[in-house]
Amino acid sequence: IGDCLQHQEKYNLSIKAMKQAIGLAKDQMGPNSLQVSHMINKIVFSLYKYNRANEALILLKNEVMPVYDAVLGKEHPYTIMARSRIGLCINEMKPTVGQELLDS
Repeated sequence: IGDCLQHQEKYNLSIKAMKQAIGLAKDQMGPNSLQVSHMINKIVFSLYKYNRANEALILLKNEVMPVYDAVLGKEHPYTIMARSRIGLCINEMKPTVGQELLDS
């Protein structure tokens, strides 16, 4: 449902649906599963499009990138794409906020 809402550019509704699905997936597969990370990476796009780049950046930095780096490796296309999303989020925010998250 969240994906469909995202394609319809109903980002706020998409975020709500995806958060619910992510919560269920974390309960079933664990927070560090690759599938959960893929789901979180999808919600990042909706957050970014809904002008919530700060939340998107935190999710990328704390939940997506650690799993992608460990499971897929730094050179995998999904990992590289997620890193590019970090750049997009930082571009939408004050540089000091983004730099703090990257430096940690």
